[in-house]
This record gives sequence, C-alpha cells and structure tokens, in this order.
Amino acid sequence: MKPASFFRLSVLAAVAAIGAVLMLISCTSPFDQFSSSMDVGEDTNLSRAVVNLAITSVSPGANSTEVSIGQPVVITFNTPINAGSVPSGFVTLNDASSGAAVAGRLVVDSSGTKIYYYPIFQTQASGTGSSATIRISGLKQDGTYRITLKGTITATNGTSLTVNQSSTYSCANLDFGIWWFNDKGEAQKYIPGIPNQFYDPSKPVVLYVHGWQKSSVTNNYWREVPYLWNDKYTSNVNTGTFWKQKGYNLGVFYWDQFADEDEVKDAEAKIWVGNNGLKQMRYKLSNGTYVSYSTAKSAGDLLYDAYKAALASNTSGYIRLVGHSLGNQMVTVLAYKTAVDAKNGSLATALVPKLVYLADPFWSKDGKTYLSGKWTGEVCRTYINYAISQFGVIVEQSKSTAIGGYLVGDENLDMRKMTAFFRIWPDFISLTDAALQHSYAVLWYFWSMGGTVQTQNGALGAAAADSTVKSMMNYGKTSYYYWYNEGSGNNTGTPLDDSFVRASGISTW
Repeated sequence: MKPASFFRLSVLAAVAAIGAVLMLISCTSPFDQFSSSMDVGEDTNLSRAVVNLAITSVSPGANSTEVSIGQPVVITFNTPINAGSVPSGFVTLNDASSGAAVAGRLVVDSSGTKIYYYPIFQTQASGTGSSATIRISGLKQDGTYRITLKGTITATNGTSLTVNQSSTYSCANLDFGIWWFNDKGEAQKYIPGIPNQFYDPSKPVVLYVHGWQKSSVTNNYWREVPYLWNDKYTSNVNTGTFWKQKGYNLGVFYWDQFADEDEVKDAEAKIWVGNNGLKQMRYKLSNGTYVSYSTAKSAGDLLYDAYKAALASNTSGYIRLVGHSLGNQMVTVLAYKTAVDAKNGSLATALVPKLVYLADPFWSKDGKTYLSGKWTGEVCRTYINYAISQFGVIVEQSKSTAIGGYLVGDENLDMRKMTAFFRIWPDFISLTDAALQHSYAVLWYFWSMGGTVQTQNGALGAAAADSTVKSMMNYGKTSYYYWYNEGSGNNTGTPLDDSFVRASGISTW
C-alpha cells in the first residue's frame, strides 16, 4: 500500500473512532432517541425539545381602538393547555372608568391552544306593573375596558406558566349586525372567525329586525329584545324557550344607532339608499350627538351583507324573517335581495327565507325622490311579489294598532291582498298605550310558537304548518279574506286563547 493511501485510511479510522466515543457519551445519541421513542409509543424522531408554555397573543391587543363590543377576549398559547388547570378567575374584564366587572364565560377551545372569554350580554326583566322594563347588561359602545390575566396554567406537556398582566382597549362607537340569543336572554354577536356559543348552522333560523328606535340610543344604548317581554301588562314572558324547543337559532339584526332619528321618515330613507339626501347614514351616540358614516350602502344593504356572512354555512334549509313596524321594510328588502341573487345563481337557494312575517308594518305616505317618486309601500309590494312568484315565499302580515293610515302612515291595502292578513285586537292594553299595542304584534307572534291559535280554517301563528299559512294567503286570488280575533282571548296577553274568524272586505277597524 502506498504511504498516502495508508495515511488517508488511518485518518478515517481515527474519525470513526472519535465519533463512536462521542455517540457513547452524548445524551442525544441515535440509540437513546430510538429507545425512548419505542418506550412511549411515538415516532422515532424525538429531536424536538419540550416547548415551554407561553402566551403568543392576547386579543384585543393593548391600547387597541375601534374594537367591536361583541369581540371576546382571546388568549392564544404556543402549545396545548390542560383545560382543567385554568383557574376560574384567570380572565377578568372591567370597565376602565368605573372599575365595574363585566360578567363573562370562559371557554377553552377544542385544540387547547385558545381561551375565549365571552362577555355576557344579558337581558333581564326588571320591576313590575307601571315600572316594568327590560334591562340589558354588557359592554357599551365607546367604552374602555381592562383585561387582567392572573393565575397559573399547566400545559399538556407538563410545563406551566404563571401570569399576572393587564391591558386596556377601547370599543368602537358604532355597533350594528346580527346577534344570536340563547333561551335565557344572553346574546353573542356574529363576528367572522369567532366561534358563537348560541348559533348552530345545522338548525333553522328566525331572524328579527326592529323598526324606528327614537331615543333608544340615548337611553344608554338600550336595545329591543323580542324574545323576552316585561311591561305593565305582560310580566316576564320568555318566548325564546318555545323557539329553542323547536330547534331554532334566535337572531336579531340591530341597526338601532341608524334608526334613532326624531323623524321616522329619516330612519326610513336609510333603509333604501345610503346617500339619501336626508340624513344620509349618520348614526347616534348615547350623548345625543350624531356621527357621519361614510358609505354608499343603505341599512338594507348592511343587513344583507351581515345575513350572507352569518348564515353562509347554514344547512337547515329553513329561515324565517320577522320585521316589526319600519323593520318590515328591512326584511322585505332582504327577502327580495336573496331572491334576486338566488335566481341569478350568486346565492344558494337555501338562503331564501321560507316565511316572512310583517308585524304591525309601517310605510310612510307619498312618493320618495330616492325611489324615483314611488311610495315605500308600493316598492315593498313589488319586492314581495317577486319573492312569492319566484320562490313561493310565505308572507304573513298582522295589525295590532291603527298606526297605518290615520296619521303619517300608508295603510298599503294592496299588500293585504297578497299576504295572509290578520287583525289582532289587544283589548287588554289601554288605547293610551299605543306603543305597547304596536309592539304586541311581535310578542303575539313569538309567543304563538308555544301552542295553537285557532281559526275557522285551522291554526294560525308561528306554530301553524306552512301549508296552512300559505292557504290563507290572498296572493293570486280574486276574493280576499282576512282574519280577526274576537272573544275573551282579546282580554289576555297570551295568544293561545285567541279565536279568529274569517271575513271579507278591507276595513279592519
């Protein structure tokens, strides 16, 4: 052998020998790794080091602004945690000004890497008789809140983390959109990407849209909740339980800050066009001032956008819309938009509502420049006709007051010739409480899911079969029939003892 070759072999042998020694003294030798992986039943590559538990983000972030009042606190970890190790008071939320605690619910997601703290928006009955009201707790627009994280948490890999930190954030002064309710009066806003505790995409939906909301915003952002009722005539009635028992998701679209105008016509104009030439799309704050909202979209457009996003994954194939007073125009616009887009193939037909209920509806008189001189009621009839003719949408309409044609309203008699129309006479409510009579059309319908309302031609109300309600519609008929409740049932709040009779003609007073 040549000397050079011998030298190269000697060097290689020496390197190999040194490598063998290093392998024997190394704590991470291939042999040790293989043996360890076999012991715990994992893969053979355990070169990964144990990750020490740490927080990677907290949302809303420190000093964030324009945060939605519906945004939960979200703590994200770099490795899964043991849900059972999370202290009940690990997350607290307080009003930064008053220090008052904001109640919430703590949930660890299925991956174990996120903790959600959902602020509780709670609707509760308060008082009785003439002092009866509904109170709503939760975060408020334009408020500043402090997040505090405190306690020790253990990860599934055995590491632990002790936290004691706090930060503040500020909420936006405008809130609108869809909120989902449970049957206890709690609500959570739909926010893309955030799990919602009170919405199941496999179940049917009832979505309520309120009307004119004069002075509600200046009452500390008070909001209407149709599923709970407490007034001087009706004490603490929870109609949401009836709907939940039937498997429904309970939704409300809030546009109250836009709808709080001194003149109803100014709120009405926002339904149809953003740049309406009246008050545009300004919105109200609790101090009574208005803020300009720069958008070409109308309130009807905002409703449609929220609807498509929130219900995009709904597979139930059954959606009801309920619109009260001015809100009837909102759900009419929504039904029309869904029908048009489903017809042209840009929206799933499952998102076209199966039933629309117009509760003591309101349309103003006279032609509107923003509708090319047409009356709002006239355009609504065109929209309802399209939804019925193209998709067989079932449309019900009720009256519980004389709010229609005597003052500023349009009775829109021709709409009754298309819908299943019934007149509710809440004789137990004083004529001096016209606002409560007006609202009763909502309570009546949601309560009617709890049983059967009798007529000469079968059941009426929310629990009635679709086929029955459809047979009561006047659409496509030459003889028109309407239903009127009469008898002792008019003297009680519950609709379940009402009795309706059928009559022809137009007058309902």
